[in-house]
Amino acid sequence: MAREAILEAVRRNVRRPAVVLPPFLAAGEHATVAEGEPPVAHFVRRLDAIGGRSFEIADATAAEDVVVIRSPLGVAEAGAVWLTQADLAVNALAVSSRHLVVLLDPAAIVPTMHDAYARLFLVGSPYGVFMPGARSLTVLLSPERTP
Repeated sequence: MAREAILEAVRRNVRRPAVVLPPFLAAGEHATVAEGEPPVAHFVRRLDAIGGRSFEIADATAAEDVVVIRSPLGVAEAGAVWLTQADLAVNALAVSSRHLVVLLDPAAIVPTMHDAYARLFLVGSPYGVFMPGARSLTVLLSPERTP
């Protein structure tokens, strides 16, 4: 009888399988990206959905009350841009500026976070952050010019 009581106690206290979290995007949205929605269009749609803005421009200049920087990478599924210490010059600019304007080459937008992490060189910068679209973030889709 004691053996059965012990086994029953073990059965009751066995760890349950971890809860599987849903993917960041709904199945239809992820499939849409995979089925050929251009990454730029998906990026703009996700950015707009979470309160950010984007504009296609040929060139951009900054007023004194905004910070304008260039991001090397954008992620369509998250509506986010990758910023490093080298991009920001001062790390706090990403979170403390009143208006953060990011120039992003449409060719630098990847469909998923998995694709983005595959392109990152994390050893190259002591600080890096994926900045999702927010009311203070404006992304200007502007092809990078090579001298």
